Amino acid sequence: MTSFTVEKCPQSYDEYKFALDAQHLEKTRIDLNETDENRAQSLAQMREWIAKHPHIKKCRTDSVFLLRFLRMRKFSVPMAQESLERYLTALRSFPQWFRNLDPLDGEIRLFNKAGMLTNLGRDSLGRTVVLLRARAFDPERFTSAHFVRQIMLLLETTIDEEEAQINGYVVVADYEAVSLKVLSVWSLTDVSNASDSLFQSFPLRIQEIHAIGVPRFLKIVSDMALSCMSEKIRNRVYWFKNLDPLDAEIRLFNKAGVLTSLGRDSLGRTIVLLAFNPERFTSAHFVRQIMLLLETTIEEEESQINGYVVIADYEAISLKQLSVWSLTDVSNASDSLFQSFPLRIQEIHAIRVPRFFKMVSDLALSCMSEKIRNRVTWFRNLDPLNEEIRLFNKVGMLFILGRDSHGRTVVLFRPRVLNVLNTEQATVGHQMRQGMLLLETTIDEEDSQINGYVAIADFEAITLKLLSVWTSTDVSNAANYLFRAFPLRIQEIHAIGVPRFFKIFANLALSCMSEKIRNRVYVKKCPQSYDEYKFALDSRHLEKVRIEQNETDENRAQSLAQMREWITKHPHIKKCRTDSMFLLRFLRMRKFSVPMAQESLERYLTALRSFPQWFRNLDPLNGDIRLFNKVGMLFNLGRDSHGRTVVLFRPRVLNVLDTERATLGHQMRQAMLLLETTIEEEETQINGYVAIADYEAISLKLLSMWPFTDVSNAADNLFHSLPCHKSLDDAKKHLELSLLTTDYEGGTQNPDQLTEDFIKCAERKRTQLLLMDEMEIDTSRYQFGGQQNTVVSEIEAGMVGSFKKLNVD
Repeated sequence: MTSFTVEKCPQSYDEYKFALDAQHLEKTRIDLNETDENRAQSLAQMREWIAKHPHIKKCRTDSVFLLRFLRMRKFSVPMAQESLERYLTALRSFPQWFRNLDPLDGEIRLFNKAGMLTNLGRDSLGRTVVLLRARAFDPERFTSAHFVRQIMLLLETTIDEEEAQINGYVVVADYEAVSLKVLSVWSLTDVSNASDSLFQSFPLRIQEIHAIGVPRFLKIVSDMALSCMSEKIRNRVYWFKNLDPLDAEIRLFNKAGVLTSLGRDSLGRTIVLLAFNPERFTSAHFVRQIMLLLETTIEEEESQINGYVVIADYEAISLKQLSVWSLTDVSNASDSLFQSFPLRIQEIHAIRVPRFFKMVSDLALSCMSEKIRNRVTWFRNLDPLNEEIRLFNKVGMLFILGRDSHGRTVVLFRPRVLNVLNTEQATVGHQMRQGMLLLETTIDEEDSQINGYVAIADFEAITLKLLSVWTSTDVSNAANYLFRAFPLRIQEIHAIGVPRFFKIFANLALSCMSEKIRNRVYVKKCPQSYDEYKFALDSRHLEKVRIEQNETDENRAQSLAQMREWITKHPHIKKCRTDSMFLLRFLRMRKFSVPMAQESLERYLTALRSFPQWFRNLDPLNGDIRLFNKVGMLFNLGRDSHGRTVVLFRPRVLNVLDTERATLGHQMRQAMLLLETTIEEEETQINGYVAIADYEAISLKLLSMWPFTDVSNAADNLFHSLPCHKSLDDAKKHLELSLLTTDYEGGTQNPDQLTEDFIKCAERKRTQLLLMDEMEIDTSRYQFGGQQNTVVSEIEAGMVGSFKKLNVD
């Protein structure tokens, strides 16, 4: 049995030898850019990087483990390093899923026997085939954590096999007979985190995912899981109802002659004839028949290389036959065939299409690739004299604001005005007709075609009632029409006041946009004007910031402008303060290096979202916070002779509280409250802090509430040196004792007065403190590696401040 070590810098490394055949050797060279020389060089670079990485404490460095990441990233070493960071961070962030994967554990053994996951071996292409049978999952006995742990167990036991690393995986997910009860064990957060962990963090080469028998009630969950996948993986997901050619209904449908393969034309293309003649079948029968024909021909090399020509004869189609198709059926079937199935359509000839079929054909076209779809109009009869349209026009949901300085057509969308209408008057159809009317009346103007549009969507005061008329299918269809089918040049989208309950629909809409359009969506972070900053301190401080922090009037103005522009265009920052004093926190800490200040701001925003128990709702009127303020654990002692803010930390006062009222969360929130109420003062930003931590009389009871992980999260990378003193006498040469409270020898300040002053200060800054809850960033980009190799351990320690010295007595 191979032995592994997690020492990041072992005395020696294993010597790797490629053990597979020549066919696999050639495959890795062509598909993965892997050669003997490149492999040896990349492994050496990965090992050196791990050994020098300040935040990776322990990690496997054996060849097969590192090749997981190198092969997934096609031997791009920087991308492999980022993937390894994300993988290690996932292991630490979600211990309920990734820790203690012991096959002898009772619950894991029980789950193994349930037969929900099976490794079926390898197919003819050498890919590892995994079968997932959702109906074997018993929601009465198992949780979502059991499910993810089982997946991880299977992956970890196969991923070190070289065939799996090179050829990848095929997943067959059978959802037939799954019950609605299964959904009850999954929260949307679980779905998002699990999908992100598996598809973004685990070094997994997914070649195909075949989903069979997915019920409609799983649609919103599957949509969310798909949104966490890369576009490349999404294009490898195939949806099937049932593909049994012996099925009696399929045999009957075959005899009806709806679909016929006519062989190949002179160019070698497979000719398919579609004739609508039966009246006894459903839309499901029709799609099943198409899938059966495709699956029986797609393995032929001529079909894969030369593609298909479809002749669709609509002569005999009737309204009755059309009635079996809902718009959802049309959209889902078209999306599956033209976006998900690996199908090379060369030509489609539609013959004798009746007018009543136009809307359905338009919807199908919208799901095709850009090469074959035409301009789509959402609804017929966009008559401005129509009573419903006239009513909507008067309500004022949409406005054309004219053109901006760049010649772009600016449109304002205000859904809150629909509160005056009932849900029958404000359906999805009404809203989309209004949108299409506006676009159709402006799109023929050359300025609109050339310069494009800017959309301002104001979601303030939107209600759940208005949102309830939109299903996830409606959101998907509408987004697909507007961003993929309609010839629309979107330059910017500004979303204002987006409520939290709207998040899942917003994510679904974003998933339907191209990456270019997604990067043009800005959420309430671009105010109409910015405050004008003036340096308010004396000439001594002005000279100090010039020498120590590279701050001049010109540099400051330029850096603030760069920070604001960067925030406005940042695709993942949704809401953020942009006032000068807030941004100067980061610029001064990073000595006006704008890229480093930007990284620090990202880390700060990510910490706010990642640890809400520490950073959210820092309300000085909150009962727990008021109690902690009065206890006197932390004091702001004012400034010393160097202008530094001096903070006194006395954990022993917590001995009077029980452990339920003096948790780690309480202590961290108190520290954040003090920092947030002082960091906006310019003297603090420029001169920094001095922290005095007095651990005298601290009890083991208090220490017990700090697990090592929490200590690491709260302190790692925050303090790089801790001068420790055995007694106050030993610390005198480092401290100005007069700043201390009167219960210390030489102290002059009244602790009760300091407490009262701090409470009043916090209450004055309450509005500023509560703004922290409003700031938002998409943490999925950062919590598993982040930008520029930012990992969670860094983010957790990314407190903004300039700590000059920390004395501990």
